[in-house]
Amino acid sequence: MAGTNHDALTEPTSKAPPTTDTVVTASKPSSEHHGDTPDSTNGDAKNGHTNGDTADGQPGENVFQLTIELPHAPGKTQIMVSTQEQVQDIRQSIIDLPFTFQYSCFHLEHKGKRINDFVELSEVPDIVTEPTVQLVEDPYTETQARMHVIRVRELIGAAGDRTDLLHGIQAGLSLHDSVSQASANLDTKAPKNSPEEFNAMTQYNMDTPGSVKTLLAPPREPAPKTLKAISLSPWNPPPYHLRAKGHLLYLQITTNEGEQYQITSHVSGFFVNKCVTQKFDPFPKAAGKSHSAHSLLTLIGQLSPSFEGSFTKLQEWNGQRDPLAAFQLANTIPASPWMVSPSSVSATSHQPDITRTQESYLISGAETAETLRDWNEEFQSTRELPRETVQDRVFRERLTAKLFAEYNEAAVRGAVLVARGEVAPLNPTESKDAQIFVYNNVFYSFGADGVGTFAPDGGDEAARVATGKDVMGVRAVNQLDINGLFVPGTVVVDYLGKRIVGQSIVPGIFKQRGEGEHQIDYGGVESKDVIAEHEAFVSPFAEMSKAMRVKEHAVWDKEGKRHDLKASVETKGLLGTDGRKYVLDLYRITPLDVAWLEQHRTEPEDGGDSKESSENYPHRMAVLRPELVESYWRFKVREYVQNEIVQRREAKKQANGTNEQAKLTDGEHTNGEAPANNGETESKSEGTTVAKKPATNGAETEKKEPEQERVDVSGFQLTLNPDVYSGQKPQTDDEKEEWAKDEAEVRAACKYLTADVVPKMIQDLQEGDVGFPMDGQSLSSLLHKRGINIRYLGEIARLADKPDPRLQALKHLAIQEMISRAFKHAANNKLRHLPPPFAGSCIAHLLNCLLGTDLNQKPTAELDQSLKSFYAEDDFSFEQITPDSLRDEIKQQVSMRYRFVLQSCEPQTGKQLQMLREICLKLGLQLEAREYVFTKDSGAAASDTASSSSETLVVPTTNGHTAGSKKKKKGGDGSPSRTPAASPSTANTTFHPDDVLNM
Repeated sequence: MAGTNHDALTEPTSKAPPTTDTVVTASKPSSEHHGDTPDSTNGDAKNGHTNGDTADGQPGENVFQLTIELPHAPGKTQIMVSTQEQVQDIRQSIIDLPFTFQYSCFHLEHKGKRINDFVELSEVPDIVTEPTVQLVEDPYTETQARMHVIRVRELIGAAGDRTDLLHGIQAGLSLHDSVSQASANLDTKAPKNSPEEFNAMTQYNMDTPGSVKTLLAPPREPAPKTLKAISLSPWNPPPYHLRAKGHLLYLQITTNEGEQYQITSHVSGFFVNKCVTQKFDPFPKAAGKSHSAHSLLTLIGQLSPSFEGSFTKLQEWNGQRDPLAAFQLANTIPASPWMVSPSSVSATSHQPDITRTQESYLISGAETAETLRDWNEEFQSTRELPRETVQDRVFRERLTAKLFAEYNEAAVRGAVLVARGEVAPLNPTESKDAQIFVYNNVFYSFGADGVGTFAPDGGDEAARVATGKDVMGVRAVNQLDINGLFVPGTVVVDYLGKRIVGQSIVPGIFKQRGEGEHQIDYGGVESKDVIAEHEAFVSPFAEMSKAMRVKEHAVWDKEGKRHDLKASVETKGLLGTDGRKYVLDLYRITPLDVAWLEQHRTEPEDGGDSKESSENYPHRMAVLRPELVESYWRFKVREYVQNEIVQRREAKKQANGTNEQAKLTDGEHTNGEAPANNGETESKSEGTTVAKKPATNGAETEKKEPEQERVDVSGFQLTLNPDVYSGQKPQTDDEKEEWAKDEAEVRAACKYLTADVVPKMIQDLQEGDVGFPMDGQSLSSLLHKRGINIRYLGEIARLADKPDPRLQALKHLAIQEMISRAFKHAANNKLRHLPPPFAGSCIAHLLNCLLGTDLNQKPTAELDQSLKSFYAEDDFSFEQITPDSLRDEIKQQVSMRYRFVLQSCEPQTGKQLQMLREICLKLGLQLEAREYVFTKDSGAAASDTASSSSETLVVPTTNGHTAGSKKKKKGGDGSPSRTPAASPSTANTTFHPDDVLNM
């Protein structure tokens, strides 16, 4: 997701680096004292801890105890607050407390005056000396009433399960409780006075194949039922004459006692009305039977005698889990497990809940058209918020993180609908890859070369890579946070083999300009044949390029006219109709990996014979990573500093040449001893920690730490031209000479990658200097942090082909990653043109061809032929895939993309489950958790447990066996019946379409 990382530390580039020995370091702002608050009790905290001002003149932080007087029992509560907190944060704390969460519509008063929710507590007069506020209940609005109903449903456990386009099955599942409980059990079972340490790894057999049992959380008792049902009444919405009297919503509730009540949501609160199924009378009942309360939670307690007890049990049930496992992180999309418990997807797990279909109304109201958000305006307005003080920056970052999270959710939901063909295109007459969409104020397009823009660079392959690089560039610009330069919110979603790009709509991007005007104000237009320039973009683009080590350079249009640009010709600037300057197409912020392309890709226009498509690298978008550019910059800085030190030493030697010559003529050193002595002196003073004054003897040197030689690096400049080797044609001799220097610098960076960075990483992994990667995700993260592209996996596997056991493990991991990525490309090629109902059949067949050949050497695809007849024009070529053809395609993909020759596509013995996990994570698959049969030897054992429910899938005490396991009676587990095709006993294949539960 683009733009979600705001914590990366970027080196400031607006000023020249200070004079130092090697690198430039940034100091933390002195105004941040979050970790300096003393721990104190309420008696001391009331007077405040930090009454002075900080170094930058900002008021210090005061931590004290705030008393909140409540309108109902328990009457009051106390919380610890800081003067730098905002009042709305205190409101949220009140809402989250167990004995005050019935309050949701209220305001706070201090000494009889209402407190603004959007001010800091320090702005409330006398709040520290008189730390008591009153909670005053407010009248509801329709929006607040709807939010209150949603919150109460969540609190009482009536929300039920949801089917969401964004969240998968059991999203946010945590194994923390089961793992911590297992660890505690091991500690209690540890023998006393044992000479060996007893932990989870004791008696662990590394050669035992993995088991899906360890991936599942142990089953829990069902949550206590507080209500049978709570939903919106069919009488909604209130008619006009009752809306004018304060009626907001109508609800219906069924208690555990079986009583049904019709409830009116009024501006004053909630009360039981006289409505029945066939009669509308939304007014309060008679005095003897009337029930009303400001909070719906309180009203339910009045109506149901068993509610208070069951609600308390529900809180205790929730409290059984560790807060780390139960607490949902804000502004994040929870991860979905790749293995799902069978009980969570059984027919009995899906309970009736009419409110599921009413949630959109509860969230947005009846007038949904009014809820369409202008994402771009929200993004850019947030970036323009003040950031002078620490609190300004904190508020700005919190709002930005919240906005990014909400946009990501909305954009992903829309992208899934676009991929499934449920959104009408704006240009239906164009080819599918060229179609564009607008949904929920988000602009969508496919990550494919629908109009031929990337035809010279590799077509669809290049376009797909460019979208990923564009997101990386957007993230980099967001982290730089350059004043006056804006980027649209960008999200890339891979779903069902398609790559969809979602962007916030930039004002003026669709505007048709007059004759002679370009759609772009800065950068290349119409395949770089026309170059646009605009004075307003020079300064912000220069600041952006300086931070990204991009060189200001010249480019030439189709007429040979020179244009001096601050960034790549592919990076475009657009002056929006809102007056803001937007930067677009950030996929070329770094140069091409020239060495790789020249070695592995031949273009037909180069004059030579082009390689076959199976041997040619698929695209020309092989660029260097920004991490490598930064690493190369540091490497050149060290070279610069060392050269400066050498020059100073040479100058000192020349100045002291007369004395040295006199010593040599006196015969104190022989001819052979002098060079050795000089070499020893140079080796001792190597680096940047060289004493300015020579020490008189060794003892004095040890006692007094030598001062560091300071080298001014402000004169050092290293920037790379991202447009070299991209078809630019310099005109004059001076331009050609300058261009040749730029090409040489880029080549040096490419050589630094292959000759220094990659071997150094292999050496560090062999020696154990860095954490060893355990799976494909950790390996990819390690490579990216070092600035190494994934295309070098083949090179890493070759360099790791040595007898060392650590390197052998690295080689196997790299091969596994290459095979899983090649499988992903092969699967995407089939899924891209396949109707969504057949995605499970396609995935199951491909998995059988890769991982299930030991069980069935000739698997066939399982699909509904009657349903297939409805899709006569779609591509079902996946049915013709055989294990041999899939192996050949995977080998071809690995050879083409990673330049590595696979001897076999078969995973290591006992590593089939690890390979399956890698494939599921890359394709976004959720499979049913069962023991999959990969070999004939394990078929008999697996058939005995095929009918086991999730209750038998407990976490074993060791990886090889489970302690105290009991045999289950046949058919006695009460598990729901499944389709015969999903049982290994009826079809001799490893995977079935029913195993693929979600994508």
